[in-house]
Amino acid sequence: MNSENVNKHNKNGDTALHVAIQDKFKTAIKELLKHKDVDVNLKDNDNYTVLHFATLWKDIPIDLFKKILEKTTDVNAQDDEGDTALQHLAILCESKTAVNILLKRKDVDVSLNNKNEDTAFDLCRKWKDIPDNIFKIISDKTADIQAQ
Repeated sequence: MNSENVNKHNKNGDTALHVAIQDKFKTAIKELLKHKDVDVNLKDNDNYTVLHFATLWKDIPIDLFKKILEKTTDVNAQDDEGDTALQHLAILCESKTAVNILLKRKDVDVSLNNKNEDTAFDLCRKWKDIPDNIFKIISDKTADIQAQ
């Protein structure tokens, strides 16, 4: 498979990797991620990247999530609603794995507003049983930004 084919979009703007991750097809995801030309940063028609879709998968295998994150150049890419992978998708889908891994990155911006003017902190308050450590990290990062 050449780079043109591996990154080709369908009518929804999805690439093969977008489809594989939406279908949770682990074997296909692993094989596509091995391809040197695969671009995880391409967006579909709703401006979702592979990272956005990965955060929707609540129990995504950690190794797959980390591999996608390694290849991602913009962890703060926003979809049509202005949501980043951390904001709406990881937090509102309550993906503990994705949230924990994303929050370890220094380049994840918790202060970005989506179209509803919600930040990661605003959204995490809607998570009923949010793990204490996740709430604390988001609170601390938000406070650090506000102190600057």
